[in-house]
Amino acid sequence: MNQDLNFNIFNENLNNIPNNNIYKTPIYKDVHIRIQPRGSNRYITIVEFLAEDLDLKKICKAFKKNFNCNGAIAKDDEIGEVIQVSGDQRENIKKFLIEEEIISEKQIIVHGNIT
Repeated sequence: MNQDLNFNIFNENLNNIPNNNIYKTPIYKDVHIRIQPRGSNRYITIVEFLAEDLDLKKICKAFKKNFNCNGAIAKDDEIGEVIQVSGDQRENIKKFLIEEEIISEKQIIVHGNIT
């Protein structure tokens, strides 16, 4: 699964900001992975609070390719951008984020029971 994908966005304008040391250390929150029921036996998996310096389009594309499912990036007024993936993909997404070293296991919160 390690395809040496770069999910970080490089911002050249960051070097032009005075006292940019506060911008070089990203503040990572806990990433929440949850499911939302959509009818009978259908679910959408939602990934919330990914760091802003990550390329969500590339991550969503990798989810769709690796898990053989559909996915999209949705904008939420309170949370910001979230990734929505069809089906119950909580365990797959957790493994992917850890294996690709996007975030550590301690920073991932999975909601609901994983069977």
